[in-house]
Amino acid sequence: MSYRLALRGELQKRKKSNTRYSMRAFAKSLGISASILSSVLNEKRHLSSLNLLRISQAMNWSKDTAIIYLNELKSADSSRLTRPKERFTEHEDYELLANWYFLAVYHLAKLPRNKADPKWISARIGITPAQARKAVRLLVTKKLLSIRHGQLFQIGNPMLFVEHPPSQKMIQAKETVFKRGMKAFRSVPGEKQLALTGHLPVHPKDLPLLGQLVWKMYRKMTRVSQDPQSLYYLTVQVFPVHSGIES
Repeated sequence: MSYRLALRGELQKRKKSNTRYSMRAFAKSLGISASILSSVLNEKRHLSSLNLLRISQAMNWSKDTAIIYLNELKSADSSRLTRPKERFTEHEDYELLANWYFLAVYHLAKLPRNKADPKWISARIGITPAQARKAVRLLVTKKLLSIRHGQLFQIGNPMLFVEHPPSQKMIQAKETVFKRGMKAFRSVPGEKQLALTGHLPVHPKDLPLLGQLVWKMYRKMTRVSQDPQSLYYLTVQVFPVHSGIES
């Protein structure tokens, strides 16, 4: 089944439950605009990879289902641009997301005086040279990084994916990040870190929209420093403070 058929089926299902349910309401629940959704369902355009991943989260699609639909997009792009197909694989593309340091290496390329040397990468983000070498190799293979004159350069955007339910590997990766965060919270001087927490009244159906706002904020934050000197880790988790049982 294609992602279009899945979306059409879900829209019809919701309309049967509520005859007043609209395309605009469906688009809002998915975190995309009504005009984009209409064009996609009428086969006038394809979803972007980012929008498909947002919809995957909103629809609670499994990782395997999301990969199938991402491959569908890749195939469409390849045929339209007449370039070789690049497939999403279980072992490589998902590894980029399940191991925290892969994307950390990717973002090190934003430092103006970075080095492609595994020992330099190891010292900057606290991984082994072997892990650094593996990350660089995979990021270059996936055409996310290039190496020129001994430096790393970003040439592509990594996919963002939220898995429901999370695999054990993803859970371990998140736990590693949180442990590093707590260690930094205790040991790094206050003027060199930023820690914010707060409560947020929100309806669960609006979480995809909240995710869009967080993503826009993140994009702006990456442009704050004109001459970045260090790599910081930003993680956002929105979770209910109660047991999850609705009253």
